[in-house]
Amino acid sequence: NVLSVDELGITKFEFSNMLKNIDAQIINVKDEMEMMKVLGERKVNFHAIIWTINSVDLRGFESIKALKSREAYKAIPVVIVSK
Repeated sequence: NVLSVDELGITKFEFSNMLKNIDAQIINVKDEMEMMKVLGERKVNFHAIIWTINSVDLRGFESIKALKSREAYKAIPVVIVSK
C-alpha cells in the first residue's frame, strides 16, 4: 500500500497506472494533517509514501523531516515528487 500526499490527487492518478502490475493500493491525502490522521488510524500498513512538493511551497521538506523523526514512521520510504 502506498500513501500519496498531493493536494490535487494528480500523483495518485499518475502512479496508479505504473503500480497496477504489483497490485498496490494508493490512498491519496491532500495535506500533512490528513496524512497524520490516516497514519494514526493504523487501519492500513503503508510500504511507501509519495509526497508531492510544489516549488512554491517548500514547507513539505520540513514536514517530511518531522515525519521521519518519529520512530513509528522511520522505516517507511518517502519518495519526493516535484512539479
